[in-house]
Amino acid sequence: MGETKTYTVSFVSKHPSHAVDEFYKYRGEHLPEEGEIVEVVRFLRGRAIRARVTRVDAKSNPQIAATEIA
Repeated sequence: MGETKTYTVSFVSKHPSHAVDEFYKYRGEHLPEEGEIVEVVRFLRGRAIRARVTRVDAKSNPQIAATEIA
């Protein structure tokens, strides 16, 4: 088993405002694939939220873009 890493996430909520928040993280052994459903967590506190990955770029900051799903 590999080492768990923390990746930054640009998160779009399902709220009607579609607010973008870059203070989310994803933890895993590697970056997820586009279209994959993952759990993201707000950095300072928060519960896990299910989101669909819409972009992955290891050289970007944040590395992952994801949209909240029900």
